[in-house]
Amino acid sequence: MDTEKIIGDLPEIKFRTNVKYFQLTTLGVGSAAELVADVENDAALVALLEYCSTNNIKIALIGAGSNLVGSDEPLDAVVLRLRGDFGRIYLDTDGRLIAGAGAKLPEMVRLAAEHGFGGMSKLAGIPGSIGGSIRMNAGANGCCISDKLVRLRGFDFSGKP
Repeated sequence: MDTEKIIGDLPEIKFRTNVKYFQLTTLGVGSAAELVADVENDAALVALLEYCSTNNIKIALIGAGSNLVGSDEPLDAVVLRLRGDFGRIYLDTDGRLIAGAGAKLPEMVRLAAEHGFGGMSKLAGIPGSIGGSIRMNAGANGCCISDKLVRLRGFDFSGKP
């Protein structure tokens, strides 16, 4: 993987090189990720996904890193982290609770409780991001994230909705 070429070809994306796993995961195990892309919005995410798909570059998606052990071996992939817009949690104009994949699950549970959305408190103790919670269908105390999910929007690894 040619990190300099990737960085040069995608100037709108914030990249970091040789990032220690203790900065990416809660366990802090592993050496370092060669290239980390901190993506802030849909346009940057689609650009990165399309670029990697076209150039046969693997992507390793990391949420909050709370259920992840880093590798001691070099990872031949761009490590993708969802930041910026993806960390937002808010009520839309119709009163629905909207959370980005990079948002923290405990923060969403807290906001839900503040606005009278019942039943999510059982998920309060689960660390991690919304995206990771959905990916693994996180749950506790007889409640799973899929029990509360109404609609999902996202992109495949080629950048298509």
